[in-house]
Amino acid sequence: YKTDASVILYARWTQGSSSVTYNGNYHTGGTPPETQMKQQGVNLTLAGNTGNLVKTGYTFMGWNTQADGLGTDYAEAAVYSIDLPLVLYAKWQIITYSISYNANGGTGSIATQTKTWGVDIAIAGQELMTRTGYTFQGWNTAANGSGLDYTGGQIYQGNAALILHAQWQILSCQVTYLIGNATGGTVPPAQTKTWGSSVVISANIGNLSKSGSSFAGWSTVADGSGEIFAVGTSYTTEANLNLYPRLLSSSRSITSFTFESPAAVGTINEAAQTISISLPVGTNVTSLSPTIVHNGASLSPASGIFRNFTTPQTYTVTAQNGSTRTYTVTVSLLKYIGSIRVTGSSVSGGGGPVGISTISSTGSVIANHGGCPYTLYYITDTTFSLSPDISENSYFVFSGGEGSSSVTKTFYFYDTNLNLINSFSLTISGNCVFSPGGSDTKYYRFFYNGSTVSYSIITP
Repeated sequence: YKTDASVILYARWTQGSSSVTYNGNYHTGGTPPETQMKQQGVNLTLAGNTGNLVKTGYTFMGWNTQADGLGTDYAEAAVYSIDLPLVLYAKWQIITYSISYNANGGTGSIATQTKTWGVDIAIAGQELMTRTGYTFQGWNTAANGSGLDYTGGQIYQGNAALILHAQWQILSCQVTYLIGNATGGTVPPAQTKTWGSSVVISANIGNLSKSGSSFAGWSTVADGSGEIFAVGTSYTTEANLNLYPRLLSSSRSITSFTFESPAAVGTINEAAQTISISLPVGTNVTSLSPTIVHNGASLSPASGIFRNFTTPQTYTVTAQNGSTRTYTVTVSLLKYIGSIRVTGSSVSGGGGPVGISTISSTGSVIANHGGCPYTLYYITDTTFSLSPDISENSYFVFSGGEGSSSVTKTFYFYDTNLNLINSFSLTISGNCVFSPGGSDTKYYRFFYNGSTVSYSIITP
């Protein structure tokens, strides 16, 4: 200062300022905002993302005083009041996407997954999610399955959110018809049954058949012994089913009817559906147990049941197909014949034919040949006494012979009207014997059942 005069000097002040600069922090597009100057003591409104900063896979979240985002956050257009320089870095947050799962009619749930941009993730599986009557088939971006398919465990690399819908396939089973024991015809086509629905059991549209049998529905066992399914019924069980034709036999015949004690075999008249059987006189027929063989499914009453045969008894054979045939069984006691005529034939070693003799009700008949008689007696039981007539308890004793020669006699039997029934030629050999009971005596018992005569050699 050179001037010789007083002067008053005033302080001159220049307002201070601080810079605020912006860093894109590895941005992949756009530009950081221009640097701002903050005047001391004057608040500064911070810049927004005016240069449209972007970073692939990230979202702009404002500013931070550190590049790693761990410093102080400043939002876009925030007020900065500190009189200090400031460097702000773009704050980036990596983008994530949700993958959510829809049970689509099932029960249970799958937790939503979070996928980070650029990081692969595995799609969830069925886990505990279920749907009654269905099987899980994976996922689809559309509930109706018209979108993109995804499977459990598949790696998802996309960078987009997903809503996945469970895909379910309804369970089904099949009713299959098999030929079984059929010898003709064809099986109906198989039927497919879906869960919760029903199918109608088929008719025998292919005319499956077997000789002597009739169709009676279906069975789960080839021989018809399993569970039975009638034509037209509904099948609702959720399981596969194999069905065989029930071809039930119509056979319903008695093929054998016998008694063991006393032994006897019945005569079966299939056309008349009758069985006749003869037993010896004196048999107690009030309690007899027959052995019966039949070709049906059942017999009533059964074989071996004791019954009273004093009157005709009936037996019903039921075939597999339910048809029946009833037989009437009549038991007759064998009777002795009431009229007999005996003729002699030549004796070996001599003589001619013995003359015709007729037995009466008064005793024995003696026919002589060569001085040696051939005697026929009829006696009661074992007493050898002459019977007053030919009764049901008579024996006929054929006695005689000459030396070691033999003699043959023919017995003719007649009914009460003297009509011939039948005859037997019986032979004996040995010495002359003049009374019953000798060593060369034969005893015959003749039985009459009302139509024929039979005989047996007995020992009284």
